[in-house]
Amino acid sequence: MQDHPALKGESADSRSDTMGQERALEALELGLALHGPGFNVFVSGMSGTGRTFTVRQMLDRVAAKSRRKLDRAFVHNFREASRPRLLSLPLGRARPFQAAMREVVESIPAEVERALSTAKFKDERDAVIERHQSEATALLRSIEEKVAAAGLTTVQVQQGPRILQTLAYAHDGKPVPFDVLRREGEARSKFALEAGRQARERGELLPTESEARRKWLDAQVDALEERTDKLRRELDETLAKANELQKRARKEVRELEMGAVGRVLSASIESLKSEFAYPDVLDHLDRVLEHILDNLWMFTKSPDEVAFRDASGQPLGLWIYDVNVLQEDPVDDRAPVVVERHPTFTNLFGAIERKLLPNGGFAVDFTRIRAGSFLRADGGYLVLYAKDVLLEAGVWRNLVRTLRSGQHEVHPPEVLFMPLAFALKPDPVPIDVKVVLIGDESLYRLLLYYENDFPKIFKVKAEFDSSVEPSESNVAQFVQTVRGALEKENLLPLSASAYAVLLEQAARQSGERRRLSTQFGDVVDIAREAGFWARRKDPQSECVDASAVKKALSAGRARHALGHERLLRAMRDDLILVSTEGIRVGQINSLAVFGLGRYLFGRPSRITASVGVGGGRFVNIEREVRLSGPSHDKGVMILAGYLRQTYAKEHPLALTASLAFEQSYGGIDGDSASLAELYALLSALSDLPIRQAVGITGSVNQRGDAQAIGGVNEKIEGFFTLCHERGLSGDQGCIIPGVNAGDLMLADDVVEAVKKGQFHVWAINSVDDGVPILFGTSASALHDKVEARLRAFAGDGAPLASSSGDEERADASESPAEAPPEPPQDPRPPTPESS
Repeated sequence: MQDHPALKGESADSRSDTMGQERALEALELGLALHGPGFNVFVSGMSGTGRTFTVRQMLDRVAAKSRRKLDRAFVHNFREASRPRLLSLPLGRARPFQAAMREVVESIPAEVERALSTAKFKDERDAVIERHQSEATALLRSIEEKVAAAGLTTVQVQQGPRILQTLAYAHDGKPVPFDVLRREGEARSKFALEAGRQARERGELLPTESEARRKWLDAQVDALEERTDKLRRELDETLAKANELQKRARKEVRELEMGAVGRVLSASIESLKSEFAYPDVLDHLDRVLEHILDNLWMFTKSPDEVAFRDASGQPLGLWIYDVNVLQEDPVDDRAPVVVERHPTFTNLFGAIERKLLPNGGFAVDFTRIRAGSFLRADGGYLVLYAKDVLLEAGVWRNLVRTLRSGQHEVHPPEVLFMPLAFALKPDPVPIDVKVVLIGDESLYRLLLYYENDFPKIFKVKAEFDSSVEPSESNVAQFVQTVRGALEKENLLPLSASAYAVLLEQAARQSGERRRLSTQFGDVVDIAREAGFWARRKDPQSECVDASAVKKALSAGRARHALGHERLLRAMRDDLILVSTEGIRVGQINSLAVFGLGRYLFGRPSRITASVGVGGGRFVNIEREVRLSGPSHDKGVMILAGYLRQTYAKEHPLALTASLAFEQSYGGIDGDSASLAELYALLSALSDLPIRQAVGITGSVNQRGDAQAIGGVNEKIEGFFTLCHERGLSGDQGCIIPGVNAGDLMLADDVVEAVKKGQFHVWAINSVDDGVPILFGTSASALHDKVEARLRAFAGDGAPLASSSGDEERADASESPAEAPPEPPQDPRPPTPESS
């Protein structure tokens, strides 16, 4: 490996893309090039395999030209203030229109003042006011003369919120109500004198008796009140005519103002129309001019005097004529590429900001509409991380809705939880965005299974493999990637031997010696740490050698090894019972893998088996106490199949067997302990003891074949560490499936002990291959003893059980009666071996 040209710094022919990911690259190229409905891309794979780097690299290559042809802007809707209008202008024209519009709007107050201050306008306005005022004055003077001639006067009375004018009798210039005239008093006496005088002038004779005079006077009051009612109606008609004249005067004055201002502003508006002759803009400018002319008072009063307000309660001002541009003009014609690492609802879909009012309330308007990443990526590509999108409330559902409809709506996120009393509803924005969603395979399966719209809107899957073949080009790309990361951060370069150790670690990390892990993030982190240890050893060091890389690896393991050390200490002190010497019947050491973050270590566990006469029932104690996963349960049930296949062809299995992981207090899953469980069961049936100096890992099928498992290196190293702690005897070792022999990438101390004969690793292909190692006898001798024992069980008067599955039925009877049904396809990703 150290002779490879790439390790010596020589140039090597390799792809510039992520190594060994041709399938993913081809899918990415297809997904990014096709722009049909739903051709968005889901990039799956483990973190650290170069997914984001490759996506960015590919986007830089294919995102040559933006697909966005229009600029988007929001303006005030003069018909319905709560629904801002969307303006669509050719690309690059929204900002100039915004600037031109602001320039025109800023000049409006001055233009209005200039138009309304000309001598011609003032003369015409004064003439209109004077004409209508003189007509109103003549009308009022006529009615006032009639009122005075009748001895009456006008008074104002409060009627609810209104003040009305009415008539009353005038006594010494003061109004007197008619009910006062009907009572005795000075006003009635004077009214009687005046009424008598007027009667004598008419030649009428007045009554002489007091009672007759009183009745005659009441009749006079009634007659006056009747005449007053007629005059009152005439007064109301006259006042109404006067008010109508005032309204007509105001209308004519307003028409004069609109004409004068319209002539001044039309030139500016027409100039905008000629420069921005687009349908949306032309219609909006017509509405702007109409609104200005209808609301000239806005430019002649201070904001405090403005009584007319919009739907949110804000005083209308010049801001309603502004233009809110949502999208920035592109620097060049390249398609935008937006990587949103914080896809909150607001960051992704924009927001409508709220303004705090002096009274403590909130107000919103179209100028506070803000674009999010979706609109910024219009005409290009939006890169998101699936986990972040799913964790943010409301984001996934809105993302699906937007991609499905092609319409993007901006609304405040509060409507998802606490609707506002007033909220804007802007026009939807048509968008053309290619979404690239990056996530793990487990998330892809969950979305595929639970989200019906997912396969319709993410039609392309680009799957990154977690490992690749160590071909010449892949090794060269591996070296180039690590070297490029170190050069970018100005870190110490690696020697050829250091790269060789990193390649070995990448192979170990992949779980197969014939593969290399593509999780470059972990590899580059090791290279960074190795530079630290190299400088610490020699401050003048100019290169990182193999020893520094090995130091970084061992230091990384040591930082996470506290739990492992406690476990070893408990085994050494016999708090956890695991034997590494001697022989025992029905007892064996099984090897499992435990993980603390990214640190994996092997743990030996004692498995025991017991047997007796019975009806063919197999008891998995872990399952009985609900500590066993489905894979482990399956492994135990396979043991029954092996026993039937091997021993129950002529007579039934008349036994009861139980299996247990001793001193196990947590969950167990995986089938990598099934081979060890089978040997423990065979030992219990045959009464042959098992060597306790041997640890075993492997899966087994019903025909007795040893099958592959994961974490083989960690399992061997875990058992070796325990044996080393207690002292290597030369008799200790591990049994692994033969198919895993090619995956061995053991630590140097383990390799050295194997070379010296202090420790052993045996690879077996079947159950029979491991019998001489564990039992010290031949497989045929073991089988004879087991079969004899089973025949004895069957001949002792035990109930005969069918060998076709009674044990499964008996075991199943112990499970809950109403277990939930499994989905047709498990959306969860495969879990690593942990049994």
